[in-house]
Amino acid sequence: MSLGIAIKGHSIVGNVRQTIAAVNFGTSYPTGGEPLSARNLALGVVDNLQVFPKNGYMFEYDYTNSKLKAYYPTAAHGHNTSVGATAIVAGADNTIIKNAAGDGIEVAGTGTSFTVATSSLVGAQAGTEVPNTTNLSALTNVRIVAMGV
Repeated sequence: MSLGIAIKGHSIVGNVRQTIAAVNFGTSYPTGGEPLSARNLALGVVDNLQVFPKNGYMFEYDYTNSKLKAYYPTAAHGHNTSVGATAIVAGADNTIIKNAAGDGIEVAGTGTSFTVATSSLVGAQAGTEVPNTTNLSALTNVRIVAMGV
């Protein structure tokens, strides 16, 4: 199903036209994105298009194919890392491991094997495109700023 597009306004910025629009997604997202041409945005050419995130979704404009792609974020994750005692210098109580620079980290374990449990999350990976035929009809009034001639 195609996008519902409502033009909210036009302006001139220097020698470039700017269109502000709101789009509503449909009930069946197509792999590769929804068609969104310069003509849909009252422009001759789209030079720059920004779509603001909505309901946790992120968006990207495919300039080559004139399509608006929807992505969902990939979850952040933590790591547990095991290191052998030969790779570390341990404190007397085996709870602090120091690297060559003298930086220490808390660890769990005794003897010759330690597990380093990180409490912080590693940043999220790149988003994943929404699967084919996904119902995105709850994504309404998604704001777009397009610039071109």
